[in-house]
Amino acid sequence: MPDARLISRAEPPGAPISPNKLRFLLLGTFGGLAVGGALAFAREAADRRIRQAADVETVTGIPVFGFLPKVSRWRGLQPQDYPVKDPHSRFGTPSCASIPPSAPPSRRIANR
Repeated sequence: MPDARLISRAEPPGAPISPNKLRFLLLGTFGGLAVGGALAFAREAADRRIRQAADVETVTGIPVFGFLPKVSRWRGLQPQDYPVKDPHSRFGTPSCASIPPSAPPSRRIANR
């Protein structure tokens, strides 16, 4: 017979010892936020696209007078023709406002 004896009976624990769900939840949340923030910062730093008027002025050194907004449908017109065909629209007003009324017609058309 082996040389073993019973000291006390084994009892199941009252709560699981592992995994600690709260610790994993907190580590996962903060770790995910840190990695996501770092990736967003890296992506923004690597983006070389121009998005604002200040970006255009910084890159070119030329002041910006206005932008044409993105339009899904131009109703058969090219963007450069829109201020001529409909000068009182939101697309025509900014470009025509910078041209003095005393300018000859050829200059008005050239400065669309």
